[in-house]
Amino acid sequence: ENDGSLQNRAFNFERGINFALFEFVGVGLVGAEGIPVPAATGGFISTINPSDHGYLAILACLGWFGAGLYLVGLLIELYRLFNCGKQIELDTFFVVARAIVLASIIRMATSNITFRDFALPFWGFLGIALAAKQYHFHQKLSSSKLDIQEKTSNA
Repeated sequence: ENDGSLQNRAFNFERGINFALFEFVGVGLVGAEGIPVPAATGGFISTINPSDHGYLAILACLGWFGAGLYLVGLLIELYRLFNCGKQIELDTFFVVARAIVLASIIRMATSNITFRDFALPFWGFLGIALAAKQYHFHQKLSSSKLDIQEKTSNA
């Protein structure tokens, strides 16, 4: 009850969610200064801190349409990342990179991981994990081609 920081964050979230829920187009990609919240009389009353709430910042910046496309693309990549065979599970670096991506997605409820220097671990490890999956796929494909060539040459 006496935590001023928590009360301030809750007030900012309530104000931001009321704005973002009705923002179908979005305000565009804004910088670290914040997301402007328009006042009913014209102008802007203040800003939503974009580093406080990740999902709220995406919704306010991109609008419903842009946020939908963004999140569908992100979900497709996460599905590809977590839908892999047992052979790749032995790659420790892949498992760690995937865990960092998952932890970053969970962290996005309290902070924005897609903005400024917070984005580096998320996008970097997502790229590394997807590259590792592709590497293992090509290794498996090339080894199966070698097996087929060996069988045909021995016959």
